[in-house]
This record gives sequence, structure tokens and C-alpha cells, in this order.
Amino acid sequence: AFDVLRHPTVANKRFLVTIGDRTVGGLNHRDQMVGPWQVPVADCAVTLADFQGFAGEAMSMGERMPLASVNAPASGRMAVAEAITNLLAAPIELPRVKLSANWMAACGEPGEDAA
Repeated sequence: AFDVLRHPTVANKRFLVTIGDRTVGGLNHRDQMVGPWQVPVADCAVTLADFQGFAGEAMSMGERMPLASVNAPASGRMAVAEAITNLLAAPIELPRVKLSANWMAACGEPGEDAA
């Protein structure tokens, strides 16, 4: 069980979410940090558009870092599926979902240009 919890796919995502002051402006309804120790394990973050209405946006992340070294296209598909699945914690409409991707690779290094 200890080894499973240390794996990046199920472990603490603090390495991805490390912003110090996350609630400036007062429009955060739910951020990624949960509980008294502020562990980033929430499925999605929700912000409000204004102080009077109920409109806003939901944000989630998907990452499949270990799979990327074995099968890069599959890791991209899995990361998108994870991000969309995590958004299901908020009342979303699939046609309104927008994706943003960031691919990090050690280009130009021996054995690293395969992806």
C-alpha cells in the first residue's frame, strides 16, 4: 500500500499545485487544496464569475507521466480522459470544455526524442 500511495498517479499533487496565495479576489469557490493540511487532491477547482451570480468556471488537471515514457500517444489520451472525468464533479456541458496542454520533454538529449 505504501508503494501505491507514493506513485505520482495517486499521490499528493503538491508538485503541480504550489501557488502560495490562491484566493486573492474572493471568487474561489473550491480550489484543489483540501483539508486542514491543504493537500491538492480535489477533482476540480471552481471559481465564480462575480459576487452576485452563480456562473463561473471549473478547472481540472490530467497527467499520465509514467505512461508517457512507454506510450506517448496513450498518455495524452489518458490525461485528457482524466481531466474530463475530474470535471464531472462540477455541473459541466461537454461542448463547452476547453483543453490546454503542456508537453515537457528533454529534446535533444540521447534517448529522449522518442516521444
